Amino acid sequence: MAIGASYAGVRAMTTTSGPGFALMTEALAMVGENETPVVIVDAQRAGPSTGLPTKTEQGDLNQAIFSAHGDFPRIVISPGNVEESFYLIAEAFNLADRFQCPVILLTEQTVAQTKQTIPRFDLSRITIDRGKLLSQEELAKLDGYRRYALTEDGISPRARPGLAGGNFIANSNEHNEASFIDESVPNRILMMNKRMRKLEVAKAYVPPPQLHGDEEGEIGFIGYGGVYGPVLEAMDALAQKGLRSKFLQLVTLWPFPEGEVQAFLEGVRKAFVVEQNYTGQLRGLIQRFVGPSPKIESVLRYDGQPFRPLDIVEAVEAKTGVIA
Repeated sequence: MAIGASYAGVRAMTTTSGPGFALMTEALAMVGENETPVVIVDAQRAGPSTGLPTKTEQGDLNQAIFSAHGDFPRIVISPGNVEESFYLIAEAFNLADRFQCPVILLTEQTVAQTKQTIPRFDLSRITIDRGKLLSQEELAKLDGYRRYALTEDGISPRARPGLAGGNFIANSNEHNEASFIDESVPNRILMMNKRMRKLEVAKAYVPPPQLHGDEEGEIGFIGYGGVYGPVLEAMDALAQKGLRSKFLQLVTLWPFPEGEVQAFLEGVRKAFVVEQNYTGQLRGLIQRFVGPSPKIESVLRYDGQPFRPLDIVEAVEAKTGVIA
């Protein structure tokens, strides 16, 4: 339903948790192929399967980034609190329209069901960018409309159904510039390269990581989503014990901000990746891009309960030996 609404020209999103997202992955691949914008919210809960349906976890990171068959661009972003959720969902719609791809807002139950007192939303911070969505006047000026026209940035002009001269096919097959099915080798290479170019271009537009704490801190934390609050409180507790620390909050998880993460790791003696799953999915993603490092330690919790600041403080004390 969300894909159909978006194809018709309106902004659309759907919300779910891990099991529902798993059922959506075939459709996710389809919008990757036909380049229809859609926003998907995954509020992670403790799995696998029904698991702990009323508890929180961060076990869907790999699913959000790598699920569905084939290669296609997607964007994955994550808010750390209620206020960020408001502003990031607005940006998710802009990114989906601009890059004509699925955008996944990856949150978790501990954020999705949080009650929080926050400043009044500043609507002046919200902009609406529909990307290359053509009006009837713009469409009339074209010398023939090609829905999947090859462009330098990989993004093709998009027409809404019903506009004169803007007819196109949006199915799940490989297609040529005019949207007709084309399985030839040269066309396949051109279209794959076109779509994947968007991911490189998107790196300049997605929300960057946020740095918190002491810029000269020798202990670093890396995390995303609901670990935001507990990590900040843990840093305050460590500062009272004389240990300076800083936190790299990853807001965009895909395309992965490897340059910022690499620079952060170079500036600390030890980096703790704080996440709520058993296998250390975020740590694995970091090591995929920056390689293994003896600096990196995992701080994990996977019992369905959110982190307490004390959990993080105790992990630092146990693994650094700095504080008795």
